[in-house]
Amino acid sequence: MGASSPLLLLPCAAVRKPTVVALGNFDGVHRGHQALLAEAVALAKELGATPYALTFDPHPVRVLAGKEVSLLSTLERRAELVGLAGAAGLLVQPFDAEFARLSPDAFVDGLLLAELGAKGVVVGADFRFGHKRSGDVEMLDRLGRERGITVRCVRIVEDDAGPLGSRRVRQALTDGDMSLATDLLGRPYQVEGLVEQGAQRGRTIGFPTANVRVEGVMIPAVGVYAAYAESDALAPGPNAAVVNIGHRPTLNDGRGLTVEVHVLDANADLYGRAMRVSFIERLRGEERFAGLDELKAAIARDVKAARAILRSGAHA
Repeated sequence: MGASSPLLLLPCAAVRKPTVVALGNFDGVHRGHQALLAEAVALAKELGATPYALTFDPHPVRVLAGKEVSLLSTLERRAELVGLAGAAGLLVQPFDAEFARLSPDAFVDGLLLAELGAKGVVVGADFRFGHKRSGDVEMLDRLGRERGITVRCVRIVEDDAGPLGSRRVRQALTDGDMSLATDLLGRPYQVEGLVEQGAQRGRTIGFPTANVRVEGVMIPAVGVYAAYAESDALAPGPNAAVVNIGHRPTLNDGRGLTVEVHVLDANADLYGRAMRVSFIERLRGEERFAGLDELKAAIARDVKAARAILRSGAHA
């Protein structure tokens, strides 16, 4: 496989052959990806093999088109999510110009057979592979039959608005439509990061916040959200929270875009701890207030609204 090897396997270090490989980007591991993984798990049981998901890093669009892609999940989070869907691990194939030049035959012989010992492969109906995307599902099925690989094609998961996909999730986050994002993903959208030392202005007005440094994934639209927070410094399980994403126009401290989490009914030392945030509903957009009293009143309303939403359980 040349300079593009070796594959990285998360969270473990060795592939258990023979394998069944679900192929895709798996960014966000949305409901369409979950259907692919369910088929891979079923086929692996049928063939007596181990199911894996295989993704590509960096995203092929960056290499082939020179465009940046706002990712929905880190590789580590993808590994966690595909594991929850039944896969034994996430295979990460480095995607560079050399790998992109592989012929369809070399893709099957070098990657699927030689490196992974594949007995089965699961793809979506729109899957393309090989140099200049010259291979399609029909070709993969033919190449597989010639080599003793079972190929399963999963039809595209759709709703009334069309096919489910990472692009639609990104648009939902851009719009602050967390209900749609949740529906497309099959769970609330989440970000995570370390809690950093902030200006501690929230503490002085009665609403202490944890400033979460989020890197490598898309942050939803600026605004205020009802959310849940998880951290080993908090009570086990999801903790009700209000999250502000924005530039703090009232305080005007010049810190740029921040993700500030006010955990309800908790008073824990969170600095330096990892925190995961699940976004449930956008309460309002970002606003500039005349002063601290107006800001405090608005936050109090946000807390009341968040409590009502999270207590109702309508988002479950």
